[in-house]
Amino acid sequence: MSPSPDPFFVVPPRKPRGDYVPRQSAPWERPPFGDVPGVVPVELVLAQNADVAIAVTSIAAYPTGLALDLVAMSRLDERGVGILRYPSGEIDDTQDVALRFGVEYADGRRATSLDPWNGGREADAPVLRSSGGGGSDHRRSEDYWLWPLPEAGHLDLVVEWPVHGIPLTRRTVDGDALRAAAGRARRIFSADHLPRWDEAPPGEGWAAYVPGV
Repeated sequence: MSPSPDPFFVVPPRKPRGDYVPRQSAPWERPPFGDVPGVVPVELVLAQNADVAIAVTSIAAYPTGLALDLVAMSRLDERGVGILRYPSGEIDDTQDVALRFGVEYADGRRATSLDPWNGGREADAPVLRSSGGGGSDHRRSEDYWLWPLPEAGHLDLVVEWPVHGIPLTRRTVDGDALRAAAGRARRIFSADHLPRWDEAPPGEGWAAYVPGV
Protein backbone atom coordinates (compact mmCIF):
# COMPACT_ATOMS: atom_id res chain seq x y z
CA MET A 1 0.00 0.00 0.00
CA SER A 2 1.43 3.34 -1.00
CA PRO A 3 1.59 6.07 1.66
CA SER A 4 -1.12 8.70 1.74
CA PRO A 5 -0.14 12.00 0.09
CA ASP A 6 -1.38 13.78 3.22
CA PRO A 7 -0.61 11.40 6.09
CA PHE A 8 -2.17 11.93 9.49
CA PHE A 9 0.85 10.53 11.34
CA VAL A 10 4.19 11.95 10.31
CA VAL A 11 7.03 9.71 11.49
CA PRO A 12 10.14 11.75 12.30
CA PRO A 13 13.41 10.58 10.77
CA ARG A 14 15.54 8.36 12.94
CA LYS A 15 18.46 10.08 14.57
CA PRO A 16 21.84 9.21 13.08
CA ARG A 17 23.70 6.70 15.20
CA GLY A 18 26.41 9.25 15.79
CA ASP A 19 24.06 11.23 18.05
CA TYR A 20 24.38 8.55 20.69
CA VAL A 21 27.49 7.94 22.73
CA PRO A 22 27.58 4.43 24.24
CA ARG A 23 28.85 4.56 27.80
CA GLN A 24 28.41 3.02 31.19
CA SER A 25 25.87 4.67 33.44
CA ALA A 26 27.26 6.59 36.39
CA PRO A 27 26.39 4.83 39.67
CA TRP A 28 24.35 7.81 40.92
CA GLU A 29 22.16 7.87 37.79
CA ARG A 30 20.28 4.57 38.15
CA PRO A 31 20.54 0.97 39.39
CA PRO A 32 22.92 -1.30 37.49
CA PHE A 33 20.89 -2.76 34.61
CA GLY A 34 22.77 -6.05 34.64
CA ASP A 35 22.49 -6.87 38.35
CA VAL A 36 19.95 -8.94 40.24
CA PRO A 37 19.57 -7.12 43.58
CA GLY A 38 19.33 -8.49 47.06
CA VAL A 39 15.87 -7.89 48.53
CA VAL A 40 15.29 -6.37 51.97
CA PRO A 41 12.10 -7.68 53.62
CA VAL A 42 10.28 -4.49 54.59
CA GLU A 43 6.68 -3.48 55.15
CA LEU A 44 7.34 -0.06 56.62
CA VAL A 45 4.58 2.51 57.16
CA LEU A 46 6.42 5.83 57.30
CA ALA A 47 3.47 8.03 58.28
CA GLN A 48 -0.32 7.99 58.40
CA ASN A 49 -3.37 9.86 59.60
CA ALA A 50 -7.11 9.42 59.15
CA ASP A 51 -6.92 10.30 55.45
CA VAL A 52 -3.63 9.11 53.97
CA ALA A 53 -0.72 6.75 54.58
CA ILE A 54 2.80 6.58 53.15
CA ALA A 55 4.78 3.36 53.10
CA VAL A 56 7.90 1.78 51.68
CA THR A 57 6.84 -1.56 50.24
CA SER A 58 10.11 -2.70 48.68
CA ILE A 59 13.85 -2.10 48.98
CA ALA A 60 16.19 -3.66 46.43
CA ALA A 61 19.85 -3.43 47.43
CA TYR A 62 22.80 -3.19 45.04
CA PRO A 63 26.49 -2.69 45.82
CA THR A 64 26.11 0.89 44.58
CA GLY A 65 22.81 1.91 46.15
CA LEU A 66 19.16 1.20 46.92
CA ALA A 67 16.01 1.09 44.80
CA LEU A 68 12.99 2.00 46.94
CA ASP A 69 9.30 1.74 46.15
CA LEU A 70 7.36 4.52 47.93
CA VAL A 71 3.58 4.12 48.03
CA ALA A 72 0.97 6.70 49.05
CA MET A 73 -2.61 5.62 49.64
CA SER A 74 -5.78 7.26 50.87
CA ARG A 75 -9.23 6.44 52.19
CA LEU A 76 -12.19 6.59 49.83
CA ASP A 77 -14.76 9.34 50.35
CA GLU A 78 -18.52 8.80 50.39
CA ARG A 79 -18.50 8.63 46.58
CA GLY A 80 -15.85 5.91 46.58
CA VAL A 81 -13.22 8.36 45.31
CA GLY A 82 -9.71 8.72 46.69
CA ILE A 83 -8.42 12.05 47.94
CA LEU A 84 -4.74 11.98 47.01
CA ARG A 85 -3.44 15.28 45.65
CA TYR A 86 -0.28 15.66 43.60
CA PRO A 87 1.37 18.65 41.88
CA SER A 88 -0.43 19.61 38.69
CA GLY A 89 2.35 21.72 37.23
CA GLU A 90 0.84 24.96 38.49
CA ILE A 91 3.22 27.44 40.06
CA ASP A 92 1.18 28.35 43.13
CA ASP A 93 1.31 25.54 45.68
CA THR A 94 3.40 22.88 43.95
CA GLN A 95 5.81 22.46 46.85
CA ASP A 96 3.04 22.16 49.44
CA VAL A 97 1.17 19.61 47.33
CA ALA A 98 4.29 17.54 46.64
CA LEU A 99 4.93 14.47 48.76
CA ARG A 100 8.37 15.17 50.21
CA PHE A 101 10.65 12.17 50.67
CA GLY A 102 14.21 12.12 51.92
CA VAL A 103 16.93 10.10 53.59
CA GLU A 104 19.56 10.78 56.22
CA TYR A 105 22.68 8.65 56.60
CA ALA A 106 24.15 7.87 59.99
CA ASP A 107 26.93 10.41 59.36
CA GLY A 108 24.39 13.22 58.81
CA ARG A 109 24.46 13.38 55.00
CA ARG A 110 21.05 13.95 53.44
CA ALA A 111 19.26 13.68 50.10
CA THR A 112 15.65 14.61 49.29
CA SER A 113 13.16 14.38 46.46
CA LEU A 114 13.26 18.19 46.19
CA ASP A 115 16.99 18.33 45.45
CA PRO A 116 17.75 19.54 41.90
CA TRP A 117 19.11 16.86 39.58
CA ASN A 118 22.73 17.51 38.67
CA GLY A 119 22.20 16.53 35.04
CA GLY A 120 24.44 13.48 35.30
CA ARG A 121 27.52 15.45 36.35
CA GLU A 122 29.89 14.02 38.94
CA ALA A 123 28.01 13.67 42.21
CA ASP A 124 29.81 14.62 45.43
CA ALA A 125 26.82 14.16 47.76
CA PRO A 126 24.10 11.51 48.12
CA VAL A 127 21.55 11.42 45.30
CA LEU A 128 17.85 10.51 45.64
CA ARG A 129 16.32 10.37 42.18
CA SER A 130 12.83 9.44 41.04
CA SER A 131 12.82 6.92 38.22
CA GLY A 132 9.10 7.02 37.52
CA GLY A 133 5.76 6.25 39.05
CA GLY A 134 2.03 6.43 38.62
CA GLY A 135 -1.30 5.58 40.13
CA SER A 136 -4.74 6.92 40.85
CA ASP A 137 -6.59 9.20 43.25
CA HIS A 138 -6.38 6.60 46.04
CA ARG A 139 -3.02 4.88 45.48
CA ARG A 140 0.19 6.03 43.88
CA SER A 141 3.68 4.52 43.77
CA GLU A 142 7.00 6.18 43.02
CA ASP A 143 10.32 4.45 42.38
CA TYR A 144 13.45 6.07 43.80
CA TRP A 145 17.14 5.38 43.32
CA LEU A 146 19.36 6.23 46.31
CA TRP A 147 23.12 6.48 45.86
CA PRO A 148 25.37 5.46 47.54
CA LEU A 149 24.69 2.40 49.65
CA PRO A 150 25.18 3.34 53.33
CA GLU A 151 28.66 2.16 54.27
CA ALA A 152 28.04 2.13 58.02
CA GLY A 153 25.24 2.69 60.48
CA HIS A 154 21.51 2.97 59.96
CA LEU A 155 19.49 4.87 57.37
CA ASP A 156 16.61 7.21 58.22
CA LEU A 157 13.69 7.58 55.80
CA VAL A 158 11.91 10.93 56.16
CA VAL A 159 8.55 12.11 54.77
CA GLU A 160 6.41 15.23 54.94
CA TRP A 161 3.19 16.06 53.05
CA PRO A 162 1.79 19.48 54.01
CA VAL A 163 -1.33 19.35 51.85
CA HIS A 164 -2.46 16.13 53.57
CA GLY A 165 -1.46 17.10 57.09
CA ILE A 166 1.52 14.73 57.37
CA PRO A 167 4.19 16.41 59.55
CA LEU A 168 7.90 15.75 59.25
CA THR A 169 8.21 12.08 60.20
CA ARG A 170 11.18 9.72 60.16
CA ARG A 171 11.64 5.97 60.43
CA THR A 172 14.91 4.07 60.80
CA VAL A 173 16.00 1.15 58.65
CA ASP A 174 18.64 -1.32 59.84
CA GLY A 175 21.80 -0.56 57.86
CA ASP A 176 23.23 -4.03 58.44
CA ALA A 177 20.20 -5.56 56.69
CA LEU A 178 20.71 -3.22 53.72
CA ARG A 179 24.38 -4.09 53.39
CA ALA A 180 23.72 -7.81 53.80
CA ALA A 181 21.15 -7.67 50.99
CA ALA A 182 23.56 -5.74 48.76
CA GLY A 183 26.10 -8.50 49.36
CA ARG A 184 23.63 -10.98 47.87
CA ALA A 185 23.26 -9.02 44.62
CA ARG A 186 24.54 -10.79 41.51
CA ARG A 187 26.10 -9.36 38.37
CA ILE A 188 24.54 -11.08 35.33
CA PHE A 189 25.65 -8.72 32.56
CA SER A 190 28.55 -6.29 32.47
CA ALA A 191 29.09 -2.97 30.73
CA ASP A 192 32.85 -3.00 31.22
CA HIS A 193 33.34 -3.08 27.45
CA LEU A 194 31.91 0.46 27.21
CA PRO A 195 33.71 3.68 28.19
CA ARG A 196 33.18 4.84 31.74
CA TRP A 197 30.79 7.75 32.26
CA ASP A 198 33.76 10.05 32.93
CA GLU A 199 35.68 8.87 29.86
CA ALA A 200 33.00 8.94 27.13
CA PRO A 201 32.87 12.01 24.85
CA PRO A 202 29.96 14.43 25.36
CA GLY A 203 26.64 13.28 23.96
CA GLU A 204 23.46 11.42 24.74
CA GLY A 205 24.70 8.28 26.40
CA TRP A 206 23.18 4.88 26.96
CA ALA A 207 24.39 1.61 28.41
CA ALA A 208 24.24 -1.87 26.94
CA TYR A 209 25.27 -5.11 28.58
CA VAL A 210 26.95 -8.27 27.38
CA PRO A 211 27.38 -11.47 29.39
CA GLY A 212 30.00 -11.07 32.08
CA VAL A 213 32.66 -13.58 32.94
